[in-house]
Amino acid sequence: MKRIDNNAAESSGSAIADEQSNDNTWNQQEALDIINQDYIEIPRRVDNLRGRIRHDFDGHVDRPYVLYDIVCFFPGQSIGSFTVYIRNHSRNEWWLYNDALVGVVTQADMMNTSRQYSHSIYYLDQRELP
Repeated sequence: MKRIDNNAAESSGSAIADEQSNDNTWNQQEALDIINQDYIEIPRRVDNLRGRIRHDFDGHVDRPYVLYDIVCFFPGQSIGSFTVYIRNHSRNEWWLYNDALVGVVTQADMMNTSRQYSHSIYYLDQRELP
């Protein structure tokens, strides 16, 4: 019969528990280190992205686009026709061009008509205005 020393068993069990505790502490510390690193790293990455985005769009900030013309399609029984509204920016007027006439119209008339039919809207870089 083999004798088991309770003190030895308890002390070796305690050593195993201490080792597991150290492993858990190390894992917790490792996790905290990773979190702390991310806590520092993420704001730096965000700042870098902000700088890159600002740089990517630098050329577009000073380019306000303005509504230049609206092309409307008016369906007919056999064929349709197109009407174009072009804005004269220097006079702040809308001009109507179609098969029958050319002339100045109010913005309200242009908006009411263009809402009723299919239309395409065209913008122009303000620096390219005629």
